[in-house]
Amino acid sequence: MRSWRASGTIRWRRSRGSPSCSRPGCGRSVRPRRRRAMDDIEAIKQLTARYNRAFDSVDVPGYLATWTEDGFFERSNAGRSFQGHAELEELLTTFGVDGRHVTSDFIIEVDGDRATSSSHLIYLDVDAGFKVAIFGIYADELVRTDEGWKFSARRLQVHAPKGT
Repeated sequence: MRSWRASGTIRWRRSRGSPSCSRPGCGRSVRPRRRRAMDDIEAIKQLTARYNRAFDSVDVPGYLATWTEDGFFERSNAGRSFQGHAELEELLTTFGVDGRHVTSDFIIEVDGDRATSSSHLIYLDVDAGFKVAIFGIYADELVRTDEGWKFSARRLQVHAPKGT
């Protein structure tokens, strides 16, 4: 915690969780759990960024590294789903649009070694001057593995403009 002096310099004060705290626990038992949860949330956001960049650059090993072996992907307007690394590779290498993923507005809930994530997707078509090709909402299921967080399922609900 900091406080301001009239001169504008910063004077640091000890917070309640500092070593001089005389209360039992001083809130220390909650902080490591909160820190771990925040670390998990950041790791899941980083996983999503690696997924986006690998997909956009058609980096097969990088893309598959974001998935569990039996990973499942479904897009509401695709007419089919993809399961397992072979089908996920097919999805990546046959996708018909050269685009860029932009994901935002994450809502992530972690429960031990499992998590769910929801985020908005804006998919920009490079060949059309970065026009929005897809807008939708991801609903993700994730698992913690020895290599870190991975997607076990991603479902993309595509939202079409009204009148289309």
